[in-house]
Amino acid sequence: MRLFRAFLKLCCGAVLISVLFALPVQATEETKNKLNQAQNEKTEKEDQLNDTKNQITTMNQEKDSLTGTLHQLNNQLSEVSNNLSELEENIDEKQGEIDVTLEEIEDTKGKVADAKATVENQYETMKKQFRFIYERGDSLYLELLFSSGTFGSALNKADYMEQLSRYQKKMLEQYRQAQADLEEQQRLLEEQQVKLEEEQAQLNEYHAKVSAEQSKISGMVSSTSSSIKSYANQISQAEADAKTYEEEIRQKEQEIAELKKQLAEEERMIQLAAASSWRD
Repeated sequence: MRLFRAFLKLCCGAVLISVLFALPVQATEETKNKLNQAQNEKTEKEDQLNDTKNQITTMNQEKDSLTGTLHQLNNQLSEVSNNLSELEENIDEKQGEIDVTLEEIEDTKGKVADAKATVENQYETMKKQFRFIYERGDSLYLELLFSSGTFGSALNKADYMEQLSRYQKKMLEQYRQAQADLEEQQRLLEEQQVKLEEEQAQLNEYHAKVSAEQSKISGMVSSTSSSIKSYANQISQAEADAKTYEEEIRQKEQEIAELKKQLAEEERMIQLAAASSWRD
């Protein structure tokens, strides 16, 4: 009977020791799994944080490069705009010269018409005089001779008629020369007008090219500004993500520290249970 009781006590002790060993070992494995998972998650977050920081660096470099490009484009746009303004002033000035030339041409045309009318009138007067002298012929000179009181007076009248004829011829030539001069002036003015219009056409053509260049650069400025703004937004979002990852890493570090502490305590309890079982 005593032997049976001793055997039963021994069996119960063995079962108790097994239970005491099994519970801490199971808890320790679970804690180790949690610890490994937390460390893996921390490593993953650290990789994400590093990738995000690298992206931030790259985007900042791209943004700085675009900022430099934008500065250059703005300088080009300012220069092109100044050239465009200068061209517009030159075109307006050229148009003013053309308007003045047109007025001078119209004025010269009027003077040419007046000179031509004067020449024609003078020529008609001379023709009448010459026809009168031709038709009267010698009788005119006889009338002048007999109508004069003396022979000297007749000669004076004849000389006067000759001088009058020379004067009219001279004046007619002067009128014709004046008309020719005016017509030459008109021709030169018309050539000047053609030249000015050609220069204005060239200015207009260059103005169109510069205006197209201005539009092109303006579009590039707008596109570059939009890209810079987009990079700034992406950088802000990436920085916010980085802060989130840093906070998650900090939490994981705290969780890992607590799990390590828990694991150490569980291992201590296992060692304590083992020592107690051998002693019992």
